Amino acid sequence: MWPQSKGTSFLLIGPIGSGKSTLARFLQDGTVPEDYVSTAGTRTLARSEDIALDGLRLKISVIADTAGHPEAIRAWHEKAKESDILLYLVSYAEASDSSYVKRVRRDTGQLRDWRSKGELRDHSRTVLIVTHMDRHEDFGDGVSQGRANHAERVARSAPAVAAAVKELGPACPVIAGSLATTAACTDVTFRLLTAIESSLG
Repeated sequence: MWPQSKGTSFLLIGPIGSGKSTLARFLQDGTVPEDYVSTAGTRTLARSEDIALDGLRLKISVIADTAGHPEAIRAWHEKAKESDILLYLVSYAEASDSSYVKRVRRDTGQLRDWRSKGELRDHSRTVLIVTHMDRHEDFGDGVSQGRANHAERVARSAPAVAAAVKELGPACPVIAGSLATTAACTDVTFRLLTAIESSLG
């Protein structure tokens, strides 16, 4: 376990358009950006207050939001070495595309290799977040707490998500939801905090 007094460092990685910057912004200040802007390089964000949702609390020291182009994996590698929580984001809207599946398999295979080689912090955790679940007909109005398990099952059936789980291992938490609204981001963040707390046991 990392020293909670110093806060938790997050690294958000994944293909372009998977929601990295949206979630990074929400983790930073609780807001959802109105416009999409592709991230160039790596943005480092800080949060001054703990995140507290329904009895769960987490102190964040830094949030690293990264570019999503294929060559960015070199920068991911360096940041991953110093991060406590690695969030790999996959867009459900793209998850059946063969080239996207290939990209996700490559990325998550690299994450697996970095960990097996001892290049990541011993205590670090990886969480798979599947975004854009509102594109599925069952979740057009969002993914409520009561439908979170159903959303996860649907997400896991998508080829790109199945490929990621195969590379990261069955113990890797999968959170399926939407980042379209403040309420949707709050739900994803609550389940993320729950997954982190459970993994620390």
